[in-house]
Amino acid sequence: MLKKRMKNKYITGICILSTIIAIVCILNYTNKNGKPSIPTYSIHGSFVVNIDDPKEVVGDADYVFMGNVVEQTGTLYKNKVPIEQENGDVLYIANAYTNYTVSVIENIKNELVTSENISISKIGGIREDSSAYDIFEDDVLPEVGKTYIFIAYAQEDGSLLVAGPNSNILCTNKNLMKTKSSFIKTSEYTTYKTAVDNQITTDRKSEVSKYKKEQ
Repeated sequence: MLKKRMKNKYITGICILSTIIAIVCILNYTNKNGKPSIPTYSIHGSFVVNIDDPKEVVGDADYVFMGNVVEQTGTLYKNKVPIEQENGDVLYIANAYTNYTVSVIENIKNELVTSENISISKIGGIREDSSAYDIFEDDVLPEVGKTYIFIAYAQEDGSLLVAGPNSNILCTNKNLMKTKSSFIKTSEYTTYKTAVDNQITTDRKSEVSKYKKEQ
């Protein structure tokens, strides 16, 4: 078991506790062609909200919106932490933050601009040496061309951060037209719109996004 410790002050806004343990959980050894593929390591985190309760998740967040992923724009690496290897060696690995350009389709909690694309950052992604992916347990990275409900936190610099399980929920729209009216009829939109209407708020200090829609 590999132990990974990093201390962050509301780094995700979901309030991950100061100790995060990453254990080796290699999910993919081969791709569809039977060739070796990049392994994925699960990051296990503790949260102060129930991430399986949409009312708590949205109540703690600054912004909830439906958005289409336009482009993946790269990965940033921050906060190098020591990872003990099985042979006793220590490898310093930075936390991956995968960046995306997103088109906001519909605001659900608080207002972001819809007239232009925005940028978001997702905790998780490929390591700096391209040897593996680090992703929270039960989490997925957004895919270009797909539409999600995003649970986002504004950072002090106005940027938007998405992190942890149930922070980007894929909208299963079976309507071939893929219009806004068809997406807001999806079960995912209904679930999170209802959750926002009945949200359970926390005392976390909120920040304002630089993409906030001016009234």
